[in-house]
Amino acid sequence: MSPECVIDMEGIDTKWKLCIYPRGDRDENFLSVYLHRKQDVLGPDTIDLTYKLEMCSQGSIVYQRDACVHKFEKNDFLGYPKFIEREVVFNIQKIRDSATGHIEHTLHNVEE
Repeated sequence: MSPECVIDMEGIDTKWKLCIYPRGDRDENFLSVYLHRKQDVLGPDTIDLTYKLEMCSQGSIVYQRDACVHKFEKNDFLGYPKFIEREVVFNIQKIRDSATGHIEHTLHNVEE
């Protein structure tokens, strides 16, 4: 799992983690990736968010999934149990050398 990070979303501080399971959480042939909104946040109860998870290497996107819209409550998580096949990851030289995750997000609505 990634370290916990605080993201300022238009003046709203909320804590998140990117949860990555290299051998999947349901199928070991896939990499699983989830975005987790932490429970102990001071922000609103619900955040309506469009997000996209991307795998980057050497400054460029090497794999991404379509954007999703989700209402994240506190301690909520959403993502992909089959983000990318492990075999694909091992066959892309850029990813084998070094890869990072990136979360692109757009805030839509906040509910207290």
